[in-house]
Amino acid sequence: MFYTLTPTGRELNLTVTYFSGDLSGLAYDDHQDKLWVLSDQSSRVFLTDVTCSIIYDYWDLPILRSEGIAINYYVDPPELYITTDPSSPNGAPYVPIMVTFLLPKIGTGLKFPNNPNVLGTVNCTGCDEVWDEIFTVEKNFNEKVQHQELVYSLELVGCLLVIFLPIAIIIIVIFARKLQQYDPSSYPSTPQKKRKSNDGASLWGDIFNLGQKKEKNMYTSTAVIPGTNFEDQNF
Repeated sequence: MFYTLTPTGRELNLTVTYFSGDLSGLAYDDHQDKLWVLSDQSSRVFLTDVTCSIIYDYWDLPILRSEGIAINYYVDPPELYITTDPSSPNGAPYVPIMVTFLLPKIGTGLKFPNNPNVLGTVNCTGCDEVWDEIFTVEKNFNEKVQHQELVYSLELVGCLLVIFLPIAIIIIVIFARKLQQYDPSSYPSTPQKKRKSNDGASLWGDIFNLGQKKEKNMYTSTAVIPGTNFEDQNF
């Protein structure tokens, strides 16, 4: 969306722009009373009215991550400057550059594809060296990222081993000692049905101290009956 405000901040106009994916930069052209609009997502420059409602022409850009735009009428012919953002989160960092173009004129862009004045492929001196440097920087960055991921993975594995390996060793040692103390003669073979009601110890109960024998409480009740002389009773 494009807002037009007064110097005091009052809203004069609101335009919802559909001609580009985003609005990365604006430059006011006081010679033409128009706006130069830069879009990073579409990699294009648009020439519009001051409300971004009318598109007079637009051009493709041969660069990525374009985020800044400016024009210069103090040189002849006038020039257009485009800068890039090397810290863009969309991918690996790129070399920050500023590219200078001749300020294009209406009728030479993509809005007039049949115009014979549309420029074709233009030779670029030094572009191959710039792209080679960009490729080298991106390759080195990706290698550093992969190396750092490997280092983090090894550190994580080491931490897990330090935490869980001693616990596993203790469990194995306890289990092995219980097996050494196991005496098969202490657990006579009994039918399965009797085993269910048998409260005696078992192998697993002995290992985990679950088979403790239950002591039965023996209660002795004593009743005192007063002496009675049945002969004195009359029936």
